[in-house]
Amino acid sequence: MIRGARRRICAAGMCLRESLWVLSDSLDTARGRCPLRIVGRPDRLIRVGDFVIPEEWKPSARRIYHPHKLQVAAYCVLIEEKFQVRPPHGVVVLAGGERVEVPFTDELRREVLTIAEKIREHRRKLEEEIPAKDSGVTVHQGAGERKFC
Repeated sequence: MIRGARRRICAAGMCLRESLWVLSDSLDTARGRCPLRIVGRPDRLIRVGDFVIPEEWKPSARRIYHPHKLQVAAYCVLIEEKFQVRPPHGVVVLAGGERVEVPFTDELRREVLTIAEKIREHRRKLEEEIPAKDSGVTVHQGAGERKFC
């Protein structure tokens, strides 16, 4: 049964034998020295020369979408911070095993960092207390309740 699963994975272009490792832990900069405070866990990391390349599997996707590119680029940012070497690209593996390289450009890196900051900004706003306003409406005890038999 395990051999059959391995055969299907390899047929889909996701052979594990060329992996640096399949992660059991996330790449986490929140606990380290990096101020990015983002976390991610790619499906696989591949060593190509001096580079560590993230690979993300999207087995039901027939084509690559921009959010897929952003996800792989976020992994590239984390890898750059963790290993001090910038990956030239990430890989998205689509349905049928099609492998799409996503170049890790300065523009894509900036977009990931901008989105991460916007998310942090929105989270800070969610933590703020909402001031109560006096609307002048008096709510009577029991208002809005209905007794059911």
